[in-house]
Amino acid sequence: MRRRRVVVLILVLTIAGGVVGATLALRSPSGYSLQLAPTARPGIVRIPGMTLVSSDHSKAICSFKGTGLLPQICDQDVTSGLDQIWALNAAVARYGKDRAGSVPPLAFAQRHPGPAMVTVEVRTLYHWHGRDLAEKLLHSTVYTDFDTNDATQEWAINGGLAEALGGPAIPGMTDFQFAWASKSSVVRVSVLGADLTAVEAQRIASLAGPRG
Repeated sequence: MRRRRVVVLILVLTIAGGVVGATLALRSPSGYSLQLAPTARPGIVRIPGMTLVSSDHSKAICSFKGTGLLPQICDQDVTSGLDQIWALNAAVARYGKDRAGSVPPLAFAQRHPGPAMVTVEVRTLYHWHGRDLAEKLLHSTVYTDFDTNDATQEWAINGGLAEALGGPAIPGMTDFQFAWASKSSVVRVSVLGADLTAVEAQRIASLAGPRG
């Protein structure tokens, strides 16, 4: 009987240690980008507690006015693209799949603290010059909407950028944004919610690909 208790205790400690280790691994050392296992799969496959409410294979980059990007970085050099919007299951149940893809009302987000909406954008460029263009696109602040002077690199993923936004446009909520280049692809992830922490947002963003 005593031996069985010892075995059970070891098993519990092992599981707990694994959970703690996985949680701590989400936060990188101060000033360093979180490195994750490489994957070629674009976008996010599954987010627990959330539903994929919109998925579109858009290839647009230079449709945004004032990007200042050279023509070779525009649509004709994008081989594939993916836009995803994820919403809470509770939002889909209350508002329907179509309306759930919009920014949730503050009162609803506050009743469901943490990630409320996630958007993913992937743009893959032609391989023969894609890597250089992907890096240029990543650091084009007009395209990625990042102010590199204010970006919180402590929470960055795969050597990319990270930033936390708030203000009148999303009162009472925080929008954690992540972007990185992976070979010839650029990935952008936005995690929006009320009482949302950087760790929670990074955990969601780390599900996106491609990486490495």
